[in-house]
Amino acid sequence: MCRASGLLILGSLLAAGLATGCKQHHAVGANTSDHYFATPFQDESQFIVEAIVSDLAEQVSYAAAHRLPDSKAFSVTATEKPGSPPDAPVYDVRVRLSPDQREVKAELSTRGGIWSPEVYGPLTKELARAVGLKPPRAVKPDDSALVSKLLDNTAETIEAQNQAVSAALEKDFANPDLHEQAALVLGAFMLRENSGDFYEMRSPLCRLTAHLAMARFLRSGAGYDVNGRMAEAVLLTLIGAETPALERLKAIGTNAAPIAAMARALQAFNTLDYRPLDEATNRTSLETMAWFTARAYCTSTSAAWEKLSDEQKQNIDIGRIAHAFGYSVEIGHVLLETSLPLELQEINSVYSRSHDKELEMGQVATNLNALPERCFTQEGTTVRVRVIGWGQWADFFQRHLCHAIQQNFHFMDHVWGVPDEAKRFATQCDTNFGALRLYPFVRRFNCTDVETYHQSVDDAFKVTVATPHLVPSRCWNELCYKPRFAPLYSPNPNPHINEWHRHNPPPGTVYDLGPRLIQPSLIARPDVVAFMESLQKLAPHAWDIATQLETRKYRGHPTYEQAMALYGPFLPYSVGALSQVALTVTNDFGRYEKLMLQAAALNPQMYYTLADYMIDQKKDDKGAAYLEKACQTDPDAVRVSNHSRWRVWYYLKKGQTEKAREIADQAAEVYSCDGLEAKGNFLEATTNYDEAFEWFAKIEERYNRSSPVLYFCLRQMGRTNDQRYAEEVKKRLKILFPKGMEKVALNDFQGAPTDGVLIMQENEPLKAAGLKKGDVIVAVYGTRVHHMGQYIYARELQHTPELSLIVWQGDAYREFKPSPPQHRFGVEFGDYVVKRPGTGT
Repeated sequence: MCRASGLLILGSLLAAGLATGCKQHHAVGANTSDHYFATPFQDESQFIVEAIVSDLAEQVSYAAAHRLPDSKAFSVTATEKPGSPPDAPVYDVRVRLSPDQREVKAELSTRGGIWSPEVYGPLTKELARAVGLKPPRAVKPDDSALVSKLLDNTAETIEAQNQAVSAALEKDFANPDLHEQAALVLGAFMLRENSGDFYEMRSPLCRLTAHLAMARFLRSGAGYDVNGRMAEAVLLTLIGAETPALERLKAIGTNAAPIAAMARALQAFNTLDYRPLDEATNRTSLETMAWFTARAYCTSTSAAWEKLSDEQKQNIDIGRIAHAFGYSVEIGHVLLETSLPLELQEINSVYSRSHDKELEMGQVATNLNALPERCFTQEGTTVRVRVIGWGQWADFFQRHLCHAIQQNFHFMDHVWGVPDEAKRFATQCDTNFGALRLYPFVRRFNCTDVETYHQSVDDAFKVTVATPHLVPSRCWNELCYKPRFAPLYSPNPNPHINEWHRHNPPPGTVYDLGPRLIQPSLIARPDVVAFMESLQKLAPHAWDIATQLETRKYRGHPTYEQAMALYGPFLPYSVGALSQVALTVTNDFGRYEKLMLQAAALNPQMYYTLADYMIDQKKDDKGAAYLEKACQTDPDAVRVSNHSRWRVWYYLKKGQTEKAREIADQAAEVYSCDGLEAKGNFLEATTNYDEAFEWFAKIEERYNRSSPVLYFCLRQMGRTNDQRYAEEVKKRLKILFPKGMEKVALNDFQGAPTDGVLIMQENEPLKAAGLKKGDVIVAVYGTRVHHMGQYIYARELQHTPELSLIVWQGDAYREFKPSPPQHRFGVEFGDYVVKRPGTGT
């Protein structure tokens, strides 16, 4: 299950940037030898193996004699054997525990999965033999008390159980039951990971694996108790191994109520099928989190949010999921008010419980920069056991705090549209949290000027070198993308993202797949389709894999039958699956409508999609009917206002002026950009030109967007000789033509255009002029036009009947001198922009 991926993927828009900015310089499966990273390990899989083995070595030593390996001599190395299978590398592992003890050597194959406890079984036996540790004989019976407590799903409960299990292990470290409890506490800790672009949990996954490997050894091959079996199911869930996770859950059984509740939650996390939890009464907190995750993913955040109680909307886990999966303006306001206070409250709550003192606000960044530690801390001569140390908590909190800051800024700057407030917010966060290890990535996501962009990239690359194992994949990807306001800054031509992810995803897993699907170390494989099919067997409910197979196996154009094979299992509960299948039958009106009505039943926002389809099919009445259903059921007033312009036009065309006025007034009241434009359009259509100008000008004032008022003035210049509109246009000419008005001739054009004005429809006057749908107008009266605004202005430069156009017709540029009435052809034109490879734009 890849909960942090899916709908958040930018996909093809960003793939070009990764392929050019993060080129792969080493063959997959070859060891890097330049030691680019400032760590002993030089790739992700090596880190995972060495982390697990280091944990095991310390745990075996402590279990045998209540002391750790000699710190001066202790070392662990895992060297990948030449010629190892790329998807199941083999490592020569060497462990030195003390100066006077021989090295423990073992060959470790990851074929069973790099986070599989079984993989580390033989090595654990060798380590135990080296220190004289023998498994105990007695084991306790199954006990579901811990499962029952962890269903509470709060940080406070997890920390309380962490302290209890840690204290018990400190006294009886050779007890397999306690290691299974430790693994389950770690699993509950990681199930709360919902940090969006900052998603990362390799370090605690390694710890969980080590505890289960210890439990297997200490049980002498006997099966886990209920805590261990549940912890194993959680582990498989977290690494995306859905098929074995569901098999383990089925085998556990659900006789006890706590076991049944946790099993239901894990079922939902794996399958994303929220329906069983829809029907469950008295859901536990963990079940509610799983339900909201699945519902938000498969329908929409808004559709899931509407089914929450007011108390649940204030829950920190629900807020994190909403931030990760996308949200409406209304939800964004709630999250803006609650997310940071809740994050800081939880940080202080755990800190005070683990340190017996309050956390000072000025020390947040310093304390959250603590590195994840292994299972032990040394206090003088005393060794203390800590299943989840403060370093693990700190890394968790840092990711979620960065996620909240990033999303709050995004909401203010891009969604709500208050850039000045966003800048003030960013300045305050820079002051309070700028010293966080991951904060350069926050700045990279949120930068709005070249200087901040460059500095954030420089600082973030240093983090990838110093602590690559703590850098979220999506954050690393972001360094290879250009922002909207500046060229790509590439101070490091090879940031080694592909070398770090050489075995991609980690062997035997579907861990964190989403951001990896635009990394060449994965998608440039010659067998990528076959590899994706193998991953699908491991994770049949992973949406990302289905979409990748659609893109790569069927070139993005599957037949209905092929789409059903990919998405059929999701159809009863997934809006995305229904939409993808519907796209294959757009030429079958009845079948398309039936599928999309199913989707709309799950998420009424799909009525908007149905309306667009009907309008494209020239079925305006049906389109209007579906738009009304969408607007009546949509709690998001901004989204409703954003669909108001066509509705105003439709009801005016129908002669229902009062209905059109009502829609325009409601949209304007919301004060969204589209809502203000709908109001202006209504006033213009009803010849109230002075008021129309005022409303279009409000868009310029509120959103710093001049095109609506500019286009209105240009239209007015075509209707009247009133010079005030010409004056208004002149005020904005620098906005309309930022490079000035470029004079061009036919011979100035070479090669296909990258922008211009696209002819989107055809009619007889257009055909009579020698033009056709798909042509691109690049000049009018010798003035270069890059978009519709420039075209509208340039066509009014002369008042002769004849237009003078330069047009690209797919094979050559040609000049045309048509004479359409009032310089208008009566068909739809639009902006033509070519995406430039390697830029993401």
